[in-house]
Amino acid sequence: MSRSDAKVSAEEAPLVLLVEDSPDDAYFFQRQLSKLPKHYSLQHVSDGRAAVDLIGESYSRRAKLPDAMFLDLKMPVMNGFEVLEWVQEQPFSASLRITVLSGSDQQGDRDRASRLGASGYLVKPITSQDLDQVLSTLTNAFD
Repeated sequence: MSRSDAKVSAEEAPLVLLVEDSPDDAYFFQRQLSKLPKHYSLQHVSDGRAAVDLIGESYSRRAKLPDAMFLDLKMPVMNGFEVLEWVQEQPFSASLRITVLSGSDQQGDRDRASRLGASGYLVKPITSQDLDQVLSTLTNAFD
């Protein structure tokens, strides 16, 4: 495969945005994602404010928005619930598939995330099987 072929396939790959403040959890997520048979482009930011800025800027420039976002709940600057609230107010909210990543398995957190538009909820640590299952349900968003 030539370099230009690799570039084209990377550009066509579904874009996954990871919003995670823990370097260890981000590294683990990246490793699990790399084990999947389908190729995904991964963009990582370490807090909710950076995610909102990145998505808002992409939308205003009419650039590609993420196909899926994996969002940690407990972060500094702007937490995951605040990001979910912001996304709900955006015109593209219905097209952005968000899966929450959390160390919390509390039903109240799950319910609140669902009410705020999250389509999934995974309790850390996640496995490549968890990711594969979530991403395979979003296939329509990627095709």
